[in-house]
Amino acid sequence: MRALLVLLLCGPLTALTAHAADAMADFDRARRRSGVWVSLGAAVGALSFASDTAAYDASVDGLATLGLGVDLWPEEHLGLYLGAQLGLGASLETPSLGVALDYNVHQVDLGARYRWHLGPQPTALAPFVAVGLRVVRQETQDQVPALLVRSTSAGPEFAAGLEWPLAGERLWLRVAGRLGLPFFLRESPDDSGDPQDFIAFGGRLEAIAALTGPWSAQAQLDVQTQQIRFQGEGTRAASVFGARTEDRFVVATLGVRRSF
Repeated sequence: MRALLVLLLCGPLTALTAHAADAMADFDRARRRSGVWVSLGAAVGALSFASDTAAYDASVDGLATLGLGVDLWPEEHLGLYLGAQLGLGASLETPSLGVALDYNVHQVDLGARYRWHLGPQPTALAPFVAVGLRVVRQETQDQVPALLVRSTSAGPEFAAGLEWPLAGERLWLRVAGRLGLPFFLRESPDDSGDPQDFIAFGGRLEAIAALTGPWSAQAQLDVQTQQIRFQGEGTRAASVFGARTEDRFVVATLGVRRSF
């Protein structure tokens, strides 16, 4: 009789314990919101270059992109991120040159975030700050003389934003503004001179909506502006002096995300 009573009690207790463990795991996942994602999108932008002897303006229209990324939160308040937008190639319209050129751009950003939740619930607002590194690689076909050049820039980036869980894991937003100092720069086959002043700024809006199980739809809108001033003489366009560049991009993507 005692053994039967133990069996009758153990069954409900085991089920209750398992349910509590599942509920705790769901709560922890909803608070952390770790995940990996892949997306397809399109980029538009404008490139400008000006010096005392040469100048151009160019527009980027409908550059297809492949996006990849991961948000990892080993701790509730401390996370790591890695994201990439890989361009799939497009034609660059250059009215000032009167020709169309093959063009591509890739961006990679990685770093660490610190956030704090404004309450104990999974739906609590969560401001965050981040510090990381952004790398931008631009590619274009060769020209003679080289007015547009291939370039790679990299530098630290600082960001602040807010995670807004409208319905826990079911629907949440992340919005952030950022400021960067892309002090590393390499141009080829020619250069614009000695780079002196650097600044980059932009922002991102992300919306994540649950689909089924761990899968969600993820939409992103990313804007980025990078300005660089050069000193002295450069070899771009045969010879330039005191050049300035400004590159602006807007990237919209839609993809899938798997939480863990």
